[in-house]
Amino acid sequence: MEKNVVALNCRTAGKPEQIKLSVIQSPKGWKADGADMVLLQVEVMDKDGRRCPLANDLIHFDVEGPAEWRGGIAQGKDNYILSKDLPVECGINRALIRSLTTPGTVRITAKADGLQSAEISLSSAPVEVKNGLSNYIPGDELEGRLTRGETPLTPSYQGYESRCEYLIGGCRSQSG
Repeated sequence: MEKNVVALNCRTAGKPEQIKLSVIQSPKGWKADGADMVLLQVEVMDKDGRRCPLANDLIHFDVEGPAEWRGGIAQGKDNYILSKDLPVECGINRALIRSLTTPGTVRITAKADGLQSAEISLSSAPVEVKNGLSNYIPGDELEGRLTRGETPLTPSYQGYESRCEYLIGGCRSQSG
């Protein structure tokens, strides 16, 4: 009796039709401390939501709200550093957006010729500041993981010995 263990279905992406935006940020949120950043991911998708790996469209971004566009990077003149026009490479690219010290909602719009535009909104949370100083330390919100489990009873390496012959000045020798 045969039993299927794995099934694979490969489909080629259709023609590029739409832009998809998503944000990668700290699990505790985006802080309005003037230094916190989010990573904006832009993808070019077909009508069924599959990424188009051959897409190299130039995407134009607009940012509204309390944030600073820090841009992405791509091959080209000046590598598109700080540019609000950024090409996708193989259907994807990423850009950084930095918070300001004013909390609020930030709206990002992405447009490209021949593609349905996309928009995403995110909010930065306030950081308490007294007399120009803050007690907020970003690393305090990151969970530490110092556990590695128990030490294995067996060695984590395996010693071996290898002998080889080599030729020195026409004489054969053996190492070891």
